Amino acid sequence: NSQALPAEQPTIDHADAYKSLTESLIHAGIHTKTQVEVVKVDSEDIENQGTSALDNVDAILVPGGFGERGVDGKIATIRYARENDVPYLGICLGMQLMVIEYFRNVLQMENAGSEEFGKYNPNVISSIKELSDTKMGGTMKLGKFKIQLNNPKIKEIYKTNIIHERHRHRYSIHGEYVSYFNSTGLFQNDPKRMKGYTYEGGVRVPFIVSWPNKIKNKRVIDEVSISYDIFPTISELSGVNELYNYSTDGVSLVDIFIDKKKSLERDYIYWEFPSYGGQQAARMGDYKAILKDIKKGNRKIELFDLSLDLKEQNDISSEYPEVVRNFENIFKKEHIKSEIKRFEMGYIDEKKPLKNE
Repeated sequence: NSQALPAEQPTIDHADAYKSLTESLIHAGIHTKTQVEVVKVDSEDIENQGTSALDNVDAILVPGGFGERGVDGKIATIRYARENDVPYLGICLGMQLMVIEYFRNVLQMENAGSEEFGKYNPNVISSIKELSDTKMGGTMKLGKFKIQLNNPKIKEIYKTNIIHERHRHRYSIHGEYVSYFNSTGLFQNDPKRMKGYTYEGGVRVPFIVSWPNKIKNKRVIDEVSISYDIFPTISELSGVNELYNYSTDGVSLVDIFIDKKKSLERDYIYWEFPSYGGQQAARMGDYKAILKDIKKGNRKIELFDLSLDLKEQNDISSEYPEVVRNFENIFKKEHIKSEIKRFEMGYIDEKKPLKNE
């Protein structure tokens, strides 16, 4: 198996650079009876030439480091791993850059960065206040620290709720932004069912509207809407739809807001994400269908009844083949091949028939 190790020149060419990491990977390979080939990649080459050097690796590790040289290449590497479902390990700076990449490309905070590299808005990585961020030498946080594990997957790996680990660093995630990684509540059971995925934990968010004298205060509506409903809603409120003849996939929510209608009139909603292996999803009433790992050739559609199974734990596709066929037709009808290469969706772009198998 090939393990990529992106770092900056000239460090990466030094025979002993990251020696402890490369030896750890090799020894882990011995333990798992796997021959590990470590491929060192210059992160500045990725900045200038793109991520093609990573196309054939099985996993990626971004190590620690200091300063902003090569950082953009490392962030591009992290994005490549996230969008292509490549196993990734970030150590020290490599972990902090994972946070920055997520804020920039998932949460759409394009100017997110680290206080170590200058002033960003927001500085999601900041200096540990009790330590000096200017004086070097003997100023890092050291020692063994008690850590409470909350994520079920991590607790399963460590087989305990409390661990003690040694950390050596001067910067950490700014406390104000930690909550962004603990916001999925009920759905916090599997990282692959949260942000960036088509499962409810990745798409379910509240829609908060204020319209004095029009919308009743503290009124809660249990109505499913989707992002492309926003445009026709704003268009109706602004009067644009009376001036131009247009149509979109969305529907206006205005009548729902003012209690003129009790529900929206449409057969289904559809959405797709090219990231994380390629995903399609649709919802008809309480039924929801998901097709994931499209770029890996997966053709099996999962089906859930959200009225009984909001966490989507029980795939009922084998019990309702007719419903699945309806969703197959929706997926084929609604998908349009992107003209942008990184948004391509594997075999469904070739118009091959889906088969629930």
